[in-house]
Amino acid sequence: MKERMIKLLRLVAIVLVAMLVGSVGAAAGPADGNSGEGGGQGQLEEQKVRARPVFEIEGVVFTDADETRNLLVVGVVNKGLAKAVEQRLKQLGIPLSSVEIVETKPIVFVTTLQDNGPPEGGLQIAFVDGGLAYLCTLGFNAVRAGVKGFVVNSHCTTDQFKVDGTNHYQPWLSPSTNLIGNEIADPSSFKCNVKGKKCRYSDAAYDQLADKVQVTLGSIAKPTGVNDGSLEIAGSFSIVGEAAGETVEGTILNKVGRTTGWTRGPITKSCVDTGVFRTNILLLCQDFVKAGVGGGDSGSPVFQITSDNDVTLYGILWGGASDGSFFVYSPILNIEKDLGELTTFGAAVTGSDLAVSKAVDNATPSEGDTITYTVTLTNKGPDDATSVVVTDQLPDGVSYLSDDGGGAYTPATGVWTVGSVANGVTATLTITATVDADTSGQTITNTATITAAGQTDPDSTNNSASADITVASATTGTMHVGDLDGSSNASGKKGWKATVTITVHDASHALVADATVSGSWSNGASGTATCTTDSSGQCSVTSKRISNSEGSVTFTVNTVTHATLTYRPADNDDPFGDTIAVLKP
Repeated sequence: MKERMIKLLRLVAIVLVAMLVGSVGAAAGPADGNSGEGGGQGQLEEQKVRARPVFEIEGVVFTDADETRNLLVVGVVNKGLAKAVEQRLKQLGIPLSSVEIVETKPIVFVTTLQDNGPPEGGLQIAFVDGGLAYLCTLGFNAVRAGVKGFVVNSHCTTDQFKVDGTNHYQPWLSPSTNLIGNEIADPSSFKCNVKGKKCRYSDAAYDQLADKVQVTLGSIAKPTGVNDGSLEIAGSFSIVGEAAGETVEGTILNKVGRTTGWTRGPITKSCVDTGVFRTNILLLCQDFVKAGVGGGDSGSPVFQITSDNDVTLYGILWGGASDGSFFVYSPILNIEKDLGELTTFGAAVTGSDLAVSKAVDNATPSEGDTITYTVTLTNKGPDDATSVVVTDQLPDGVSYLSDDGGGAYTPATGVWTVGSVANGVTATLTITATVDADTSGQTITNTATITAAGQTDPDSTNNSASADITVASATTGTMHVGDLDGSSNASGKKGWKATVTITVHDASHALVADATVSGSWSNGASGTATCTTDSSGQCSVTSKRISNSEGSVTFTVNTVTHATLTYRPADNDDPFGDTIAVLKP
């Protein structure tokens, strides 16, 4: 083991991204809270929010509303920053008598080396960024929006606070079969009234499990001992709940990380706005725990033991003091603010959520017309689906012509044998039919329904879908564009104008009055235009003040409406169809 680790250490480039947090005190305010002017808890919290611009000063590490002593505590990397902080706080209207400035030690984002086991909280993950290998700790398994996966640190991805599809491996990058997941959620940062800083509530991202990877929801690796550096796994902790509400200082919490193993200690600071040293990152409302931490522990699950191996999940560790004396974590409530609701324990969502949708290319056909139905089947997961069958029996009023199912669709029964559909995959079937005679004026409904699958479907409300057609009445008839004519006129320095005259005919090519034509200009002109045909079946639209630099413009007929006739673009007689280009004069 030791020789192997030495060889790996020689191979791995370890990058440390430094962050500071800590407390070694040098007070600039009163030694206790009794003489401060911070006011009540609400006012103190308001001061903490108002004080956020102090993070614009290089070297400010955190701001903490210390309710016990009624003080706003500001952490800095050295005492020499105290005056600059005081001046900024004065500008922000915060009385210095209610402020304590303390010197702090650094925390680091860390990536280093260690062995680990199969995917569960507390074990090693590896990824690549810029050609370098990084190692972190897997946070905890979860289900997000029906997708099975796990939570990691955002800084343990290629681009922090951005979805980049980072692949995570376990225990190492090779072979490629070690792939366990890829990042699918990592929300952007937001502005929080601090110049030059980007903020978020947690350093968390979400991975979707790789194909065929199986995990146990709520499982966290349990080393043989606590606070003794042991990395040997003796079993597992089981998450049975999540921390609710604000955390309380003094609460004893645990973490399991791939470098220092299982460590335990009290919360020393809660809901602390924490600046990341020498970066533009500010994490809001983080908690500090006085317990051991080391390189590679980034991402460790943080939890409270409730009984035996049952634990309550508190969050995910993202940093620690440079001397390993304490760590910082993002609370689970903050993680779900960023990532959305997560299922982290109990029975995971299983089965395949199959959904079907239905569409038709022409909802107002005439008797004898050809129409095409499209059936779309989607597997929303989380599991792959097998033995899937969809039934789409064509209704009376339409007759089957063809389909693109390659033999998977049986017209006589309407059965589409889909077979296997992987999680996230969509299958489609198109069915071409003709509208029967003696159906004018009827509304015909075609329905597709999922009738079989090899897995449980957790949501059956999306297992059926319909598409309607309303057959044009025989007495109604159709109309089309019989002619498009364009003309143009110069307007001097103001440009030029283009006019298009539209002629509308019915099915017998007779002129149609009172038809409303709607269209749009493009390629040098813009906007929409509408006109209504007169007794000669014609109307005109004009685009004015076209730039003299434009050699032509285009007008397209989008729709034609009439009280008794239906527009059929396919019957348009004009050589240009429904579009005409008008040249500059």
